[in-house]
Amino acid sequence: MRSGGGTVHLTESAIRPEYIRKIKKIQARLSKGRAKTCASMDDFIAALRQ
Repeated sequence: MRSGGGTVHLTESAIRPEYIRKIKKIQARLSKGRAKTCASMDDFIAALRQ
């Protein structure tokens, strides 16, 4: 584990492999332009309503 500024971050080896695969798939979709990111929760909800 690493910590900085009061926040504790797990090392990748401490996370279950199936979660790492899911995260890597999501990152790949983002890089290919298939997914959308939102700046805020309000923007996210507005995008869902469209």
